[in-house]
Amino acid sequence: LINSHPVKSNKRDQEWTNILAQELTEADDFKGLYRVFKNRTAQFVSTIGIDGIFNDLKRACKDRLILAFLETIPFASQPLESSFAQLDTLLALAPGVQVIDKTWGFGVIKRLDHFYKRITIDFCGKAGHNLTFATASESLALAPHDHILTIKANQPEELKRLIKEEPDKLVKLTIKCYGRMPIPKLEA
Repeated sequence: LINSHPVKSNKRDQEWTNILAQELTEADDFKGLYRVFKNRTAQFVSTIGIDGIFNDLKRACKDRLILAFLETIPFASQPLESSFAQLDTLLALAPGVQVIDKTWGFGVIKRLDHFYKRITIDFCGKAGHNLTFATASESLALAPHDHILTIKANQPEELKRLIKEEPDKLVKLTIKCYGRMPIPKLEA
């Protein structure tokens, strides 16, 4: 309902949205409250502030892992949209999820530890690597199914076929994944 209703600035809509947020907080409905806050960010920043949003999210959450995610993200020291983007990244992570790290490349999530606030990832060439939730929220991205590293990990025969039969398509895919690059780097 909240996603289908256009954002308006009239007082009645704001009152109803505040009541909805209050009810979701009291019902411990973290997912619903998070959707409302993301959909009506400007309204809630102006009424309860970033600290209020953070505190209400913590109050509505009973999952220790999500609470650890929330405690890791610097809500007060960055734009709220950045905090939400980091939280979205962390919420998408689970054992078996394939990710790409800016430094380590392709990996598979093995374990999430709410106590130590760490993620264990098996990267190609570095199994069992640990990242803090803070680092993971900034450097990990879900691996798209059509990324060259995902294809290499999940469909090695398809990659070999592209190398042998369609090198032009492979070059285009590589440029799509990494952007323009010098030929020596592309050859590597």
